[in-house]
Amino acid sequence: NRFISFGINDVQLQSFVWDNTDQYNVVATIPGTLYPKQYIIVGGHHDSITYNQSIDPFVFAPGADDNGSGSGGTLEIARVIMQSGYQPKCSIRFVTFAAEEFGLWGSKYYASTAFEQQEQIRLMINHDMIANNNNPENWNLVLQPYDGSEIYNYYTLQLINQYTNLSVYYSSNVNGSNSDSYSFWQKGYNILYFKEYEFSPHYHSVNDIVQNINPDYCAEIIKASTACAVRFSEIPLAPINLAVRDTGDGSSLIVTWESASEQVLDHYNLYYSTVSG
Repeated sequence: NRFISFGINDVQLQSFVWDNTDQYNVVATIPGTLYPKQYIIVGGHHDSITYNQSIDPFVFAPGADDNGSGSGGTLEIARVIMQSGYQPKCSIRFVTFAAEEFGLWGSKYYASTAFEQQEQIRLMINHDMIANNNNPENWNLVLQPYDGSEIYNYYTLQLINQYTNLSVYYSSNVNGSNSDSYSFWQKGYNILYFKEYEFSPHYHSVNDIVQNINPDYCAEIIKASTACAVRFSEIPLAPINLAVRDTGDGSSLIVTWESASEQVLDHYNLYYSTVSG
């Protein structure tokens, strides 16, 4: 209903069963003007848990940071884009995932279904715990690296420097398996994963409440993510089947590719340099 209130017409509940319970991912799509069947996925899980829920599933689990910040951030990006009247070239799809805390089940279901249906996902942008910061002067952000998505992190760093006051750090835990982005990476999709630098001391507890998060810090991360969602929806497709072959004469290489059929793409630039040693 919140996505619909922003003016998004394509909003669905994607149902699946986990542990004999009905679960629902919420899926809202802003269609692309040129490539409606290609998607930027913007997401964060909407379930929360406390440590004692293995004993009592009805114990209070407010989840303001984990992961009200990520699912709320997903909603906020959708609201801002719709309010601005922006029309992306490829579709931007907002997904809040269910049952993440029990093993990423919502994102596993979505990613597996997308892969089976050969859905063209350009990039998945994940938000998981983006609102804890107790330092009033230094606002730091962690980008979680995934193999194969390095160029997205590199370009994201430029956008963050351009649009926010955040300092960026990279997690040493490559291909992190503890959040929904991992489900997409396992299926071969590119990933951006935003998370807080200062890990919340209220993680999975009854104290993970709104009073213990920093909404201004969270908003700054959402600015960064919004810039990425918009910019990556604009970028033309990369060449297909890019290959470099040595001619064998000691001085020449042959580069071949299949051109993507893009109405907005006139040509490619080819750059080369020499290295010693």
